[in-house]
This record gives sequence, C-alpha cells and structure tokens, in this order.
Amino acid sequence: MRAFAVSLIEGYIRLAFATIRWTMVGEAHIAPYWRNDQPLIAAYWHGRLLMMSKAWHGERPCWVLTSRSRDGGFIGQVVERFGFKIVQGSSERQGEGVSKGGTDALRRYLRILADGGVVVIIPDGPRGPRMQAQPGIAALLKMSKAPLMPIAWSTRWRVVLGSWDRMILPIPFSRGVFIYRQPIRIDPQAQGLDEITRLVEAALTEVAAAADEAMGHPPISAPEIRPAEIRPG
Repeated sequence: MRAFAVSLIEGYIRLAFATIRWTMVGEAHIAPYWRNDQPLIAAYWHGRLLMMSKAWHGERPCWVLTSRSRDGGFIGQVVERFGFKIVQGSSERQGEGVSKGGTDALRRYLRILADGGVVVIIPDGPRGPRMQAQPGIAALLKMSKAPLMPIAWSTRWRVVLGSWDRMILPIPFSRGVFIYRQPIRIDPQAQGLDEITRLVEAALTEVAAAADEAMGHPPISAPEIRPAEIRPG
C-alpha cells in the first residue's frame, strides 16, 4: 500500500507539472547552480512542498532533509523518484535548541556545502509552526556561509488544505508560476542567529506572497510574522 501511495503521488506531481502552463520567474538566479559546482541552500515553506521536486532542473544531485518519522520516510521515497538525495534527521526543537537528529543532519549538510553541493531546507518543517523558521536554518547559514535562495510556486486553480501548513494542491490544466529570488548572503560576523532567522522568514514569506499574487490569490497567512529587512547579496 505504501509503494502504491508513493506511485500515486508521483503520478499526480508529474501530471500537474506536465499539464499546468508554468511561468518561470527569476530562473537566471538559479541556472548557474544547475551547471557549476557552487554551494547553494534552496529554501521554501512546507506548504509548497508538493511541486518543489520540479523546481530543480540541474543534473547535479540535490540533497533534501527528511525526518526519521514514518511521514518523513514516505516523503523521502517520493522525492527520490525525482532524483533527489536524502539526508535523514530532524529539525524539531529540544528546548531552545535542535534535536540530536537535527544536529547530525546539520553536520551532513555542512559537509555537502563544503564540497560545493546543493541542499534543500524547509525551515518550518516537519511540524511547524507554519511559516516560522526553526533554529537549524540560521546555524546552517552562519556556519556554511553559503547563499540561500528563496523559492515559491503557486497555481491559478488549486486547493488549500486545512492542515497545519496550509498545503497547496495544484489542479492540473491550470496556470502556474515558479519564482526564484536572488540568493541572500548573510554576514556571519555581524548577524546573529535571531536576525538571520527573521531574515529567512521574511524572504520566504515575500516570495510565497508574490507567487500567490501572480496567480490572483491573497497570500497565505502565518500565525505570527516577525518583520525583517530583506537584503539580497
């Protein structure tokens, strides 16, 4: 049954991507990373998870963090069908820090980036709160010094689920947009973890709102948004 469910979701994603009339905005920002061995952190909110497997068009491997839970393993099986590599861990909080699984994943991501690789981060996963970054993303940016690229997609016809992340289901044969923003570079000496976290939240919320607006929708709201200045680098 699990294998059948994975195949069903894979088929749905491929059908949606093939039949929706997509517009790619800002592809010039990400295209160099498809070809060259440059480190990159690609990031998006959990609610945009479903179609993000089609955001990466390069031949280079792209690494995705999945939790050690049953749901995480299921998601990992789906994205592997699209050529992604899996890093198992957890970004859940333990007090004011991250879990042991999250620390292990952070170390793995740092090694991949040091080798010029590309990794994907979902800062509000795996359980939220929605559109609020967990601690690991700021630590990864500060320690790796790699650029972060905010990405979002939306479609004109869609269903927004009532789940914690307000996950979007695209309707085939609609119109859609992918938006890639200019990579953000942080100053690890001048910027602290809290400031970096707010910067990531603001950047991902902005690009998600832009994608929704392009398709005629109001932006999906977050429980709490902490303002920050977006500074492309």
